[in-house]
Amino acid sequence: MGNINICLRESTRGLYIYNGYTSLIYHIHQSESQQIKNWILNKGRGYVELIYEKTIGAGWHIPIEDSDLSISQILPSSEKWKNDIPNFPLTINWLLTGSCPLNCTYCYAEDLMRKNVENPTQNDIIKIAQNILTLNPLVVVLTGGDPLVSPHLITAIKLLKGKTGVLLDTSGYTFSDKIAEICKENNVGVRISLDSIDWTINNTQRPLKNLKHQRKRKDISRELAAIKLTLDKEIPLIVQTVLTPLNYDYIIELGDYLNKLGVKVWRIQLLQRPSEKIIKSEYKIFQGSQGKNHDYLGLIQQLKFRSFSVWGNSMSIKFTENRTANRNSVILVSPEGKFFTEGNESKGKILIDSENPYSPSSKSLKKFINHSGHLMRYLNIECNEKAKTNSIY
Repeated sequence: MGNINICLRESTRGLYIYNGYTSLIYHIHQSESQQIKNWILNKGRGYVELIYEKTIGAGWHIPIEDSDLSISQILPSSEKWKNDIPNFPLTINWLLTGSCPLNCTYCYAEDLMRKNVENPTQNDIIKIAQNILTLNPLVVVLTGGDPLVSPHLITAIKLLKGKTGVLLDTSGYTFSDKIAEICKENNVGVRISLDSIDWTINNTQRPLKNLKHQRKRKDISRELAAIKLTLDKEIPLIVQTVLTPLNYDYIIELGDYLNKLGVKVWRIQLLQRPSEKIIKSEYKIFQGSQGKNHDYLGLIQQLKFRSFSVWGNSMSIKFTENRTANRNSVILVSPEGKFFTEGNESKGKILIDSENPYSPSSKSLKKFINHSGHLMRYLNIECNEKAKTNSIY
């Protein structure tokens, strides 16, 4: 066996692992972290419990189809979890470009896109990658805008490869065989956004920037083709859905479709209100009579039951709340290379270190990043607790 696509980081309370074959992050309790680390470094030789084979070992120790990605990301069990503050970020989101073919109604990154930023040069990309890697993140998400329209995508991938996990976050609208091959060759996972199997709902929430093309857009063929191509190439895939009042009643239908396709990881993200500075007039479609309260916890339970009874726990469901109390839990790097986090709804993005905007100090990171929220977001801790189960996360 050659080098395996697993990224490790150690903390005082255990081991953090990014499985590049599933694009999932796991935390291993300190009592078992050394054994699991040795098992990985020895490329699967030796004994570990079945729960590790089916999660950490998915894609390299056992086939993906024999894995169980519905198991909790806190191993061996969530009961052993103790709040941890590692000296590295689990995930950094790098906006490679401010350009995007879409104009999503709920976009919360508009203040770091289009005319609000300068797109980077090749030299900028090299410097930004160096600054990101200095923080020793477990995973870097290449996002935007849409990173597929960046002329520096391959450069960024090459700079990060082997030093951190890499995940490509895209609308899928311009996904191609060439991009798929690049991802396959460089161990890059792909996250594709799809909000509904009903094209009228999906394209209302995620319209094209070009109004002429949007008026002619009567399907979601490009997004579906991107998902199918990624699956056909056996590239690690996450499908991401923003849950809104418009698509709430159609989520089970979408889950049925994704499961039928063979999608293994589905991330459902609750609608996040953009800051007042960038909110679009079209956002009103989510308010008023459409904005009635929905039972999100009840939906989690419905998905849990569906996963067990219909899907056979073959698809892992991740549920991200984006609650105001958990804001400042993400690290964003703008196309210009400045490090931001999310503020409360009225504040928008917050510069992490005003004195060193391109290379924030550890002191500033500790001050501005909600570390508990950061861990909850990427390990799905809070939703595990709310659902009172480990079976669907």
